[in-house]
Amino acid sequence: MKKYGFLITTILLTAFLSACFKPDIDPVANNLEPDPIKSEEGEQNVSMENPWSDTTMENIENKLGITVILPEGADNVSARTLSAQDLYEIIFDYYGMKYNYRLKRTDSLEDISGLYYDWTVSLEEKLRGHDAVSYRSISDNETVDLVIWYDENDLVSHSLSVSAQDLDGFDLSAVAMMMMPVAGGEGNYGAMYAPVLDENRDYILNGFDENKDYSYVSSGVMERVNYGETDELLESIGYMIKDITGDGVPELLIGENDTIYSEDGESHIYSVYTISNGTPVCVLEGWARNSYFYLGGCDFSYLGSGGAMYTFFGEGSLTFDGTEFYWKDYYFSSNIDGGDEMFFFRNTSGSFDVDNSEQLDIEASEFWDMLDDYKYELITWTPFKD
Repeated sequence: MKKYGFLITTILLTAFLSACFKPDIDPVANNLEPDPIKSEEGEQNVSMENPWSDTTMENIENKLGITVILPEGADNVSARTLSAQDLYEIIFDYYGMKYNYRLKRTDSLEDISGLYYDWTVSLEEKLRGHDAVSYRSISDNETVDLVIWYDENDLVSHSLSVSAQDLDGFDLSAVAMMMMPVAGGEGNYGAMYAPVLDENRDYILNGFDENKDYSYVSSGVMERVNYGETDELLESIGYMIKDITGDGVPELLIGENDTIYSEDGESHIYSVYTISNGTPVCVLEGWARNSYFYLGGCDFSYLGSGGAMYTFFGEGSLTFDGTEFYWKDYYFSSNIDGGDEMFFFRNTSGSFDVDNSEQLDIEASEFWDMLDDYKYELITWTPFKD
């Protein structure tokens, strides 16, 4: 598969924002200041002490226990807090527009934006697996966009808003998704793996599109989509983002559970990704005749077939940095010099080469018994329906 990365996604979105979308920005309208302090008569009371106080991004992260993600290229960043409500606010500029970003720990999704408009449009949706609602208010002099979302892992409500005289053709949700970890992910790495997950989810939902170039959909997922029903696949195929090698960089595993080879079940692995130089890199890819199964930690077993004479199986692991797979044992059956008799071989290179492998003096039953010795570990997947 071609391996493009999150950087390309960011560049494309950046090009869209800077080249395709050129809003007619009103500096006043674009500087959203929600929740002004008002007197009973409704006029702003300038003599009242400002309840907001300056803070830092680091303080917000420490208070909420999260990693704050801003779009690549955001500048003029400032942060403040409304201590009485445990509410945090970050103001930043991004390609000529000023954004208002708020965060607060809540039990469920709350609108913490402080914006009170008669919304022209509202849409409930899932963004990166998170519950979200998008709003737009259109008037003669101003358009206001708002996206709110909830991170169930961190128990934090988020709001992102922006305004201009005209926002036609602009999608605030695209900016918001750049600021979200994927549900079930680990910090910023969820956002870095988002292009992989988005492409796989789209393929499961819509199938193959000859007009698209697929960079991240494995042969295993393609194979399953060809023969499965969409609703069932969205439930059964899932992903896990977890640091399985211990190097501090979480890997992304995509697959599903079944009971083909074990009564207790096994986790079929369709692809394993890690992050290298800021880009998702595929390390393993499996499909029906080239299958990988999870054994726990960073270990995987393998089973492949090239016909009645040729069976391959073995066990291997990811390197500490997660960028390579190496074999601990690799077994295969084959004839010799085109003959009809089956022989059995072993190596640690993963090579189907009888001349560079150890020939085993075993019966066929012993060969198959070794295959049955693997102890699978089931993965609790986050299904793509989420």
